[in-house]
Amino acid sequence: MRFFRRCYQLLGTSGFEKDRTVNSKKNFKNPHLFEVWMVELAKLTEAMFQILLSKKAVFQTKTEKLLQDPEFFNAISYYTTKTEHVAIRYQKIQNLIQEFLND
Repeated sequence: MRFFRRCYQLLGTSGFEKDRTVNSKKNFKNPHLFEVWMVELAKLTEAMFQILLSKKAVFQTKTEKLLQDPEFFNAISYYTTKTEHVAIRYQKIQNLIQEFLND
């Protein structure tokens, strides 16, 4: 439960949605976003997580941009069990997290 709480704190209520627009009629949770965020945030120490949380607004903006990346979007939307797509989504989330931790 702790890691779910982390996701909610950092990403907000729409953190697992591909389309986060307010007017979206399809606000479905994406299981692949859920998986990658839960795994990657679980790997962080509390100190590392606090660094991300302290930059929450910028982090959320960057996650929005990531959802607009065609390669990432395809990796969470189509042929999602393909090894290449699993690797892409994990690598892009890991890179995003590291960008903030190394800042």
